[in-house]
Amino acid sequence: MRKLFYTLGTIAAVAFALTSCERQEISNPDDNLVTITLKADKAGIDTKTAADEGDKVVSYFWTAEDEDNMKLFVVGLDDKGKETFTVVESAVLSISDDNKILSITATVPANSVVRAVLSSDWTTSTKPKVSAIQNPLVDNFDPNADILVSDDVTVSGLNEELLTFRRPVTVNKMTLKNLVAGEKVNKVTISSETTDLTGYYEYESATMSGQNNEITLKYNDVEVGSTKEFPVYFVAMPNTGHTLTVVVKTDQNTYSKTFGNGTIDFNLGEFTKFGVNLSGCAVDESDYSGEWVIGGANDKSALAAIAYTSGNFYPVLNVLSIEDDVVTVATGSSSSLKMTVTRVTEGDNAGLYTIVDANGKYLSATGGLNSSGNPENFMTGLTAPDATTSYWSIEENTDGTFNIVAENVADNLAKSMRVNFSSPRVSCYTMNSTQAKVTLYPFDKVVEEEEEEIVNTSTLENPYTPAEANELAQKLGTKTLEGVYVAGIVSKVASIDITQYYNANYYISADGTDTDAFYVFRGKYIDGADFTSADQLNVGDKVTVCGTLKLYNNKTPELDAGSSIVAYEVPQ
Repeated sequence: MRKLFYTLGTIAAVAFALTSCERQEISNPDDNLVTITLKADKAGIDTKTAADEGDKVVSYFWTAEDEDNMKLFVVGLDDKGKETFTVVESAVLSISDDNKILSITATVPANSVVRAVLSSDWTTSTKPKVSAIQNPLVDNFDPNADILVSDDVTVSGLNEELLTFRRPVTVNKMTLKNLVAGEKVNKVTISSETTDLTGYYEYESATMSGQNNEITLKYNDVEVGSTKEFPVYFVAMPNTGHTLTVVVKTDQNTYSKTFGNGTIDFNLGEFTKFGVNLSGCAVDESDYSGEWVIGGANDKSALAAIAYTSGNFYPVLNVLSIEDDVVTVATGSSSSLKMTVTRVTEGDNAGLYTIVDANGKYLSATGGLNSSGNPENFMTGLTAPDATTSYWSIEENTDGTFNIVAENVADNLAKSMRVNFSSPRVSCYTMNSTQAKVTLYPFDKVVEEEEEEIVNTSTLENPYTPAEANELAQKLGTKTLEGVYVAGIVSKVASIDITQYYNANYYISADGTDTDAFYVFRGKYIDGADFTSADQLNVGDKVTVCGTLKLYNNKTPELDAGSSIVAYEVPQ
């Protein structure tokens, strides 16, 4: 017997679609308290619930975990007439010795309405979630992936009420056919190309709200029998029109098949069954060891590759184009994008990969929570591999993207690598519209943009205009160009130093205004002489300056320190 202690605020919501009890406003929860006992033993079904499969009933008993996963709510009304849900923290749950009957004893206000909800994944306190990671049995689905919501019960006094549970999610059975007898199944992944498979239960609409289009089902080396068939039970969100892809990993083979073409429906209240013929669907177990660029450009429109900087891996927008797997990057940036992928051949992580950048930093998934309280993992760089965070599985998808998964990270945390374009990081997020699945591009097909040869064509007789000098400097990057002539009218004198360095900081432009003004940094006077008077250079003076052109801090065009005025005209 366990007491249910949860912390849950009061939220506004509407009734569960399958209930019809009139709601009572709870003005003072401490008045007229009564003790009730609720039992789940309804209509001869003395298990949690059942899904009919012909003559067979897919069912299971209550388990010890249910004592931790059940919440009992009092359903009331707020001052605007909207329903509220308040957890009953004093509720005590017990299970009969044969695990068939669930009993809940609680003290609640008389004439109140109560509702019980069972979920193993309360990602938020009021939103039960269908897990994207499930651990089914050979002949049953994973009970911890289920969500059960009871019909509402109106408390009439010291009484015993029966609970009937409803399931807002679907139970499904997929039979894999034509496997190899004797091979052992480790993992089955089901993904939908058309709509989500898992999500949250929404009290506001009494429906499921999608979150993830993929379910991973984990097995512990379950052997395929002589029939060469393998049953896969899973829980999913009600949704229709699926096109599904199933990937089956065994100790001998990897199978992959896409099927359905928008015809597979997971309907509420129905037990959906279908078979998948995997004959001829075994795929080669690829070894992705080698040198790669890891990018987020699965649709060829958002181009970014990841690189290590300041402790984390971030997407850098220096990928210029991707065509036929040839990645063109900015000049000088290719080395920072190289990732060495190495398959582990021995030990507990055999078959997984390490990913190391050009500076020896191991790509690692370090856990945390985002601003919404949901789990996410940032991509940090470690000097040595961590047993939990630094080992990855790599699988190629049919669209050319890759599933890169931190396999040793806990199943209830984010594990699949995504490139997030809404913030400067690469994370193991759940997929959303601001992110892209990752893609591997061969590093030997990375080419740098052809460097444009920059030639100084200016002369004393034919100098650059300030606008031309600004434009030319933007092409220099970290390079410099000597002997550059620029002519213009002084538009601003920032400073003239006649006590220490004897130089001037000033701007020139074509017309003496701020438009396209060009900066001269610490320039000398005529023919390189020192400035000795503050009135030697004034706004409106016409000058031609010769010096070294540069792009300071890769940002500001200027003539570098030491330039000379080679032509000078004071306006009349």
